[in-house]
Amino acid sequence: MMPHDQIKLTLGVLAAVFGRAAVGLWIFASYQRVAPETKSRFASEDVMIGIVDQNGRAIDVIATAARQTYWNGWAALTAAAAAVCQLPIAFL
Repeated sequence: MMPHDQIKLTLGVLAAVFGRAAVGLWIFASYQRVAPETKSRFASEDVMIGIVDQNGRAIDVIATAARQTYWNGWAALTAAAAAVCQLPIAFL
């Protein structure tokens, strides 16, 4: 059986790893853009609301929101994993 300090250290390291991954996924999600000509699973089918970004590129707003929501969902799950790793530390 591992001593309590080693268990706390292991859980703390796991929480830090999951926390950093969550931050990375959140930053990655914020930079997602979908061009109207892109054929992806996030592409708008019937209705396309398009805007032009600061660089003059067209962006499909609905598809961009869907892609950002997808990656933010993964970031939230990763943050939840970090929280699950931190919870037992308080009780050991």
